Amino acid sequence: MFGSLAFTGKGHCTDKIIKSVLHKYKVEVKFDIDTKKLCPNMMEFTAFDADDKVICTQDYNSVGGGDVLKGNEYLIPHDDIYPFSNFLEMRQYMESNDMTVRDLILKFEGEDILPFLKTVLNKMIEVVDIGLKTTGEVAGILHVKRMAKETFAEAMITEDKYIKIQLLLASYAYAANECNCAGEQVVTCPTCGATGVLTSLMNYAKRNLDMSDDTMLDGLAMAGLIGLIVRTNASISGAVAGCQAEIGTATSMAAGAMCIMDNLTMYHVEYAAEIAMEHSLGLTCDPVKGYVAIPCIERNVMGVLKAMDAYVLSKSLAKLRKNFISFDEAVEVMYESGLAMNEDYKETSKGGLAKVHIC
Repeated sequence: MFGSLAFTGKGHCTDKIIKSVLHKYKVEVKFDIDTKKLCPNMMEFTAFDADDKVICTQDYNSVGGGDVLKGNEYLIPHDDIYPFSNFLEMRQYMESNDMTVRDLILKFEGEDILPFLKTVLNKMIEVVDIGLKTTGEVAGILHVKRMAKETFAEAMITEDKYIKIQLLLASYAYAANECNCAGEQVVTCPTCGATGVLTSLMNYAKRNLDMSDDTMLDGLAMAGLIGLIVRTNASISGAVAGCQAEIGTATSMAAGAMCIMDNLTMYHVEYAAEIAMEHSLGLTCDPVKGYVAIPCIERNVMGVLKAMDAYVLSKSLAKLRKNFISFDEAVEVMYESGLAMNEDYKETSKGGLAKVHIC
């Protein structure tokens, strides 16, 4: 492994996963932090025969959003199925064709998208169930205490309505990201490290707002489209653009989803998503010791709280003024900022909080 994978691979349990998948073979994982590669998330596989002679060597680059390049070609080819590439074009397409979010995804994704989204929703509920019941520590040598169960308990005894909502959202985000840090299966939304933002929001909608599954599926669809737009025009990879690409995108996805679930307009969706992204700009990716724990877990908590604030502001202020910055412009700035960011602050554990914290 090279680049970001070399610096954070152990903390992300990447080596354990590779060995578990290739358990039938003798596998050695090496971390090369010195050799510079074009892609920050690169793996080089070398296969040997029984006499330890090299059979073949192949590079694979993870470029974000589930896409992997084998050499210069996508490992799994895919086509762009939507007739738009950014938020403005999507909104105009929906308005000119009088389409809802569900109309849009069914037209271009097909009927299979709904059961898939239901599977995603069920996994989000399941992982929070696990997280809320589990105590102990995560993140190996960091010994990070799990906070989900105790935070939820605090929410249950809190009489202040506002604080109760904050603590409930926090407990769900803690639950999801503590499970991620422990190697549990979670939903990438848009990444594993940012899973808690949208997962928390969906659990709050299900458990505390008593929303129907159909309503939440529409919210998930909107969140997915926002993530797709960011992935298409920028990056959702912390190794490429810092945590603004992960948590920033996740916060925009959650804010947009909440607007749809509250039956607001696409203008409200854009307003909320833009606020969420604009005020996530500059976030560095600096995991201490390479674990997706500090500051990652709590950053998800702050992300979902910010998403709810963005939704509230959008709902209240969109009728009073036109948003000055578009979501597409915020995404463009996020990408430019990320590319200009020093690599020490992009998932290498070489700078920021990772550097000043002494274990």
